[in-house]
Amino acid sequence: FFSLIPDLTQFILHLLQLFTHRFRAAAMLSVFTVSAVVHEYVLAVCFGFFYPVLFCLFMCFGMAFNFVLHDRRKGPVWNVVMWTSLFLGQGMIVCLYSQE
Repeated sequence: FFSLIPDLTQFILHLLQLFTHRFRAAAMLSVFTVSAVVHEYVLAVCFGFFYPVLFCLFMCFGMAFNFVLHDRRKGPVWNVVMWTSLFLGQGMIVCLYSQE
């Protein structure tokens, strides 16, 4: 598995080179998707079952917040929003994975 990490890194770098400034949204979408799939794969291998909670959180809420709030997070209120989201997301992940 660990031998795939340099290949995956090169794949992401090639995606970023392919999607330059004109296709920045497509590059962000592809990097989010690859990251969500890899994280879900690692959790499925470690836990021994597939339960795509983290994938749904990455792809739904994470990507929505990234596209909606991109480059507009200047004030201190966004720091509170980020920490609140981290606490709520971590609690949701622990609750849902422990139910399985």
